[in-house]
Amino acid sequence: MRACILSLTEARYACAMRGDRFRTEIQSAWTAALHQTNAYPMARVPNIDRRRIRTHTIPPGQVVRRRGSALEITSRNDGSIRDIPAIAQHLPGTTPGSGWITWAEWTNATGSPISTFRTQWTVPPLPTANDSQLLYLFNGLMPATRDEILQPVLQWGVSPSGGGPTWQVANWFISKTGEGVNSAFFDVNPGQTLTGTMKLEWIDNSQAGSPTFAYTSVFEEYPDSQINVTYTTELTVASLTLEAYFQKQATISDYPAGQTTFSAIEIDSAAGAMPFAWAFTNEVTDCNQSTTPSGPNVVISY
Repeated sequence: MRACILSLTEARYACAMRGDRFRTEIQSAWTAALHQTNAYPMARVPNIDRRRIRTHTIPPGQVVRRRGSALEITSRNDGSIRDIPAIAQHLPGTTPGSGWITWAEWTNATGSPISTFRTQWTVPPLPTANDSQLLYLFNGLMPATRDEILQPVLQWGVSPSGGGPTWQVANWFISKTGEGVNSAFFDVNPGQTLTGTMKLEWIDNSQAGSPTFAYTSVFEEYPDSQINVTYTTELTVASLTLEAYFQKQATISDYPAGQTTFSAIEIDSAAGAMPFAWAFTNEVTDCNQSTTPSGPNVVISY
């Protein structure tokens, strides 16, 4: 099987489910597909079994907090706490190799935490084909173990958390236990500029030798897309990624035409701008996919 082929033929949901979220039909179709297929290549760092990931959409004004190995949601309005419900889902990127097609990556080994990771890119044209494909473009932050990810995600296609044959944005956090949260989705249009920003909000050093970190992730054009994650580990790996899933052999028309340029890339510590150098991986190239440098920018081609 070629690496870009994910045979999810049991998931008969694509067009009819546009705009619906957490519909029973979607959940059952994806559950059947994910448990009946071995199509997840998992070639690099297989630290999360994507077939067992669970996620939940959270409204603005709530904080995701790690308590032990679990995640819980705390309301900023009344302080109420609730566990994340166990809903089987398929999510945007977790670890390289599980649907990551091509990407750039940099690991912070300076000893100073990343305080800001900001990137701009333009919403691409719509793919000319609608073959129930699922596309994600994002900048993201992971710990050194690459078993968690915080990410502002541009999505085309239907996932169990929503979507359709259109571009939408949301912010996501996926934990190493397979629990995850995402913000609400917002429709965007081709040609629109997006600014995905992750920030370190504070560090808790109260436990000697075991600091915990609090981060936010947001599309600056959509403030209500922000998610807040507390008591997690330090996120040291920055990435710019194309991730994609298909129900049949992928073709060039399943992707947008042209290229996506990540520009105005900013990686800072508390002391200011950090020097960084990207490492590039082109895992799947059958549709001419690639990630390359272009001066200070990173270009993903289809």
